[in-house]
Amino acid sequence: MKKTLIFTFSLLFYAIIVVSQPVYQIKNKVLDSFIPSNYKDATGGYLSERMKINLEKRLLQINLESILVPYTNRPGLQEWTGEH
Repeated sequence: MKKTLIFTFSLLFYAIIVVSQPVYQIKNKVLDSFIPSNYKDATGGYLSERMKINLEKRLLQINLESILVPYTNRPGLQEWTGEH
């Protein structure tokens, strides 16, 4: 009896989910696609130079401890720190 009741409710729940799915009348002419660029392709030129400068002068100079403290010890120096 209990198994039958569970089966009935699960079947009903599945039917509600299937019926509630939207049916699209018009298909997209252009399919969505995203192709990420490979940073290794930028082996020379302006973009490569800027990426190198950003890496050496900014990213490798960051003090991670000072950035992570507001997330590990709430609320941090200001109450809003770590909320964005």
